[in-house]
Amino acid sequence: MSAFSNYLEDQITGWIAGTSFAAAPTATFVQLYNGDPTDTGLGGTPIVIATAARTSIASGAGSWTRGTAGNGTITNASAFTITSSATATASATHVTVWDASASGNLLFFGQLTTAKTIASGDEVKFNASALTLTVA
Repeated sequence: MSAFSNYLEDQITGWIAGTSFAAAPTATFVQLYNGDPTDTGLGGTPIVIATAARTSIASGAGSWTRGTAGNGTITNASAFTITSSATATASATHVTVWDASASGNLLFFGQLTTAKTIASGDEVKFNASALTLTVA
């Protein structure tokens, strides 16, 4: 996965131009999409799960691993599971990471290596190091 949202791009360029950068989120939230969510987060169709629209991943040490020596990556440090799928069969093609459980700001997004058909009641698991953002 390798695309910044418009929001995050604006934060970075604003910071370079001397504007304060937004505070780090206390958690990030993952959501699956059918179709490209685009830089705005308004494209595609969010796949709604039974427990919540997005799955929470705490921010900070132990949740995400930053690459070092200029490799420009951040990777999920632990496995996480989206515990219950949509009420009907859905096809997940993209994954998004947000700064809030609802509304909020899209941070980054990308296409899944392989689309996943999710039947009602399925779980979707991302193993440790399976979700990587590359800044290039």
